[in-house]
Amino acid sequence: MTLRQSLAALTQRTLSLAMTRRHLQLRLNAYWVYYNLMREHMTLHTTPACSAGLTDHAWTWEELLIFRLRPEQLAAVAGA
Repeated sequence: MTLRQSLAALTQRTLSLAMTRRHLQLRLNAYWVYYNLMREHMTLHTTPACSAGLTDHAWTWEELLIFRLRPEQLAAVAGA
């Protein structure tokens, strides 16, 4: 339900309808990054990535936009 309420493209009647499967996937990816790395959850009092030990702080938009994967990381993500 959180995902549906947060991403307008998933509701039936909306002006921000995702016209292609690729556009919907890009929106979902952006939302999951925000949800897991940036949004502090009330029950956890931190982000899910911090709780899992993947990062030591909640990311800012600036950190997200300048983040770059190393070539070996990029190859692993592309293969997944």
